[in-house]
Amino acid sequence: HQVTIFIGLAMAGVWVYHLTRQRTARQIRTALGCIALFGIFAALAGGLQTLPAIEYGRLSLRWAGAAHPLGWNEAVPYRLHAEFSMAPDALLGALLTTGAGPCMGLVALAMALFAVARGWQERMVRVFAAVTLLALLFAMGENTIFEGLVYALVPGVEKARSPHMALFIYGFGLSVLCAYGIDLFAAEAGLLSSPWSRRLVFFLSTLGVLVMPFWFMFSP
Repeated sequence: HQVTIFIGLAMAGVWVYHLTRQRTARQIRTALGCIALFGIFAALAGGLQTLPAIEYGRLSLRWAGAAHPLGWNEAVPYRLHAEFSMAPDALLGALLTTGAGPCMGLVALAMALFAVARGWQERMVRVFAAVTLLALLFAMGENTIFEGLVYALVPGVEKARSPHMALFIYGFGLSVLCAYGIDLFAAEAGLLSSPWSRRLVFFLSTLGVLVMPFWFMFSP
């Protein structure tokens, strides 16, 4: 249920962004119609699982680490969210590829950053950059104010007691940005035709030269 809650939050944020971009009454009505249509299909697609899960949740007690079993109408204490938050030092996993934290590989991260730097004028790049960054902040839980605000303001989010699982959304967003970065890099007229392409090649080459000796020395 945590991943579906996080997907719901991400989609709600994207739809709010889309709605705020509309300027005329007709555009707003069209956007609201699209949101309603999206909601209908989401309910139809997930209804066979969602409706029984809601009924099961109403009848069940949850041993979530609180002082007593929690019923449907009892919120999961925030201290449990704090316990399952991603620590700030886990961010090093994005650079060191240790497998801990937001580890997607240095090449994927570099291509995603290349997409942000080179393709910021494209709306989808901006949207997925925002989704990726906010998911990372949410996964840090108590270490940022963002997850606490969502916990306090959005009903049902308190049931998702493992903020670090929002890395699922981070990984999805980074994958899309990586694909954009590969396309933008391939679209360049030549390998070193633009300053950003040269910076990317220099960054990855330097990193390879620095990392490979340590890998050979310390790998089993």
